[in-house]
Amino acid sequence: MIRCKDHLEKGKSIRELQLSKEDKVAVADLFLLTDKPVLYVANVDEASMHTGNKFSESLKAAVKDEKAEVIIMNNSIEAQIAELETADDKQLFMEEYK
Repeated sequence: MIRCKDHLEKGKSIRELQLSKEDKVAVADLFLLTDKPVLYVANVDEASMHTGNKFSESLKAAVKDEKAEVIIMNNSIEAQIAELETADDKQLFMEEYK
């Protein structure tokens, strides 16, 4: 518990602490939010959706020790896909944008 407290007081998440199974069991009843899985989504322009950009790279660097997932996407393209009516149209659209 002290190890977790010290880590949290440094402004770091419990995900970064790499707790053992026994340690996780010991703090499980605390339901620590920073031990929960996290997904970061970087909304980039269309030209950067496959490679990312300086902002998405900064995000990846900032959370590299958090054991968090980073997804790079273009929300306007996602919205266009959501508006298509058939699964075939959606599949064709996604294939076009790779």
